[in-house]
Amino acid sequence: MAKIPTYTSRSAAVSTSGIARATTIPFRDFQSQGLIQAGKQIGVIADKLMQAAEDDAVGQSTLNATLKLNDLQSELQTMDPMEAMAAYDARANEILEEAGSGLSMDASARFKRDMQRSFIAGKVAVQKDGITRGRQKLEANLVSRMAGLASSAQASDGDGAYQDRADDARLAINEAIANRVIAADVGERYYQKYLNDADSARASFDMQGNPDDFVKKIKSGEYLPSLTGEQRARFQKQGNEILERRARKEDTEQKAEETKIIKDATTAIKIVQNGGSYDDVAVSLDPDMLRAKIKDPDVAKRIIDLTQDAVRSAETLNGLRDRSEAEITEILSTAQADANNATVSLDQQLQNQEQLKRTQTAAAKIIKARQDDAGQEALRNDAVRETFSDFRSAFMGSDGETAARAYSNYADARDAEYDRLGISIEDRRLLPNSMAEEETEIFKSGNVTPEQAGKRMKLLRQTMGDDWPMALNEMQKFKMPRSAAKLMMVDDDNIRTRMIRGDRDGGVSEVTKRYGIKENDFNKIIAQTTQKFITAADKVGFAMAGGIQDAVKSVAVDMMVYGKESSPQAAIKEAYDLVVTKQYAVVNENKLRGIVPKENYGDRSSIRLDAGLNHWFKENSDFVFHKNNQKEFDPGVTSDDAQKIMLDLVQQNGMWQLTPDGSAAELHVNGSRAFDAEGRAVRVSLDEAMNLYDRALDARRSTSTGTRRMGGQAQ
Repeated sequence: MAKIPTYTSRSAAVSTSGIARATTIPFRDFQSQGLIQAGKQIGVIADKLMQAAEDDAVGQSTLNATLKLNDLQSELQTMDPMEAMAAYDARANEILEEAGSGLSMDASARFKRDMQRSFIAGKVAVQKDGITRGRQKLEANLVSRMAGLASSAQASDGDGAYQDRADDARLAINEAIANRVIAADVGERYYQKYLNDADSARASFDMQGNPDDFVKKIKSGEYLPSLTGEQRARFQKQGNEILERRARKEDTEQKAEETKIIKDATTAIKIVQNGGSYDDVAVSLDPDMLRAKIKDPDVAKRIIDLTQDAVRSAETLNGLRDRSEAEITEILSTAQADANNATVSLDQQLQNQEQLKRTQTAAAKIIKARQDDAGQEALRNDAVRETFSDFRSAFMGSDGETAARAYSNYADARDAEYDRLGISIEDRRLLPNSMAEEETEIFKSGNVTPEQAGKRMKLLRQTMGDDWPMALNEMQKFKMPRSAAKLMMVDDDNIRTRMIRGDRDGGVSEVTKRYGIKENDFNKIIAQTTQKFITAADKVGFAMAGGIQDAVKSVAVDMMVYGKESSPQAAIKEAYDLVVTKQYAVVNENKLRGIVPKENYGDRSSIRLDAGLNHWFKENSDFVFHKNNQKEFDPGVTSDDAQKIMLDLVQQNGMWQLTPDGSAAELHVNGSRAFDAEGRAVRVSLDEAMNLYDRALDARRSTSTGTRRMGGQAQ
């Protein structure tokens, strides 16, 4: 609200100089009486005017002072009550002094008399307001203290802590009553409210801490007596709700744990049944744990029965796992005989039947595992596993020479384990499926550039040496990308770049569009041109041959898109020369097959090598093949006759496959390597093959000369 303007009057009554008049001699002048009388009247009027001016000045000062005293009261109401009361006298006197400073002594005296009542009234009002506000402040502090004491409760507080706080509350209230801050009845209401708040706080803690005990005690009026009936009912309801929620939570958690335990046990059983280690999953199959954790006894019994059956099956499986196929056959025969034994008790017969079933199941799993992944089965042998680890480490380090030596050690240990286990030639693998798949995934992932793919393939080829073509076949099982396989067939970086460029810029589709050629016709020319080395590759080099064929195709495409060749025949022929003729020796001679680096094969005569290798059978007529290579004969056929028949069959149907480095030829039967009785691959170096040819030639010449001589004598 706007303040009323304050006006300060400077009017004042006329005052004398204070100098005494000179003594005069009365003089009676009647003419002057009129003037004198007029002067007296004028003096009276002047006095009246001066009095009016003085009254106006006093009024203005009084109004000004009154307004400022009112403002002072309003200001002091915003201050601390005690400070306000102490400050009033000095501040009010300053206002009065200032307001009456311009008044005459008479006016000042009148002003002070007039303002005395206002001064006292203002002081009384300020004191009254201060007392009221002081009490309110102290009472508010008391209320805050009560609330603070109630809220300071802790879950760990005992009866003593609650009583101590109640005593503090009572003391604070008594002090407030004694100091006339609150009345006694108000203090009692505050105390009872504190007790109610304290009991409410304790109820919340006790309800959360031990809801079972809380629900039992809350019904009693002796427990937390300051609670109202409504509060007691509400807390009891909340306690019951907590119990219900906790019960639901515990039930859900227990069921979840039980479900997990059953799942873990079921998974563990499958692991054991599939040949996994029982020790690795023993915790999940512990019968005591299953009984304790699974509430439903029927479910627990079912799981435990399955567990026990799995354990027995695991024991049987582990007992057969490292056995050779011959030993497994003997164990099966013994189990069959026990199951057929009718002289034992019925209970024992049942047990024997169960054992036979477990043995048959375990044997079937082992045989299947060896057929599916013989390399992984061989790694169960510590010697094989250690040499394989060394090979993998060296290979990952990209050290070709070290990796090649490590692979050779691994191959020796692996093949020895294959022989010990009696794994058939057809089931043997050079690499565990895991490594073959891992290498394939590297090329399928798209995370390697074509150049990197080519280098990695070259490292694999260098590392595995003679075994490389078969290893590539194994990787093809996991769908080695053709784009990667063909890159590794070319050592020339320039040719590899042309292949990448041709594929990148449209491939055969671009050629057919540009020259109006049917893709089918283009592919037929490719197939005709590469037919010789496809045949030469045989089964062993089938994947390699496919890679070379794709490489020829890519280079031919590049020649037609970026080169001068427009004829498919000319482009494919030139591409064949670059990829095949300049790099490889393609051998497809009667019983001799192979695709090897040209620099390794040299200018050897394939006809003479084939003839020499064929003569090997005559010089090794007493050769004994490994049992896995041997054909099964009727019982009436003697071992000598069987061996002779076997040698004749191999000579007729066997093929000699050049090793990848072109230094030797290995005997293959039905696409797999042949082994001698000791498990060594039947391998003949090309130098020795030439010697065999020379000896065969000498033998024919000798026979021819002898025949002519005998003929001459007969004549």
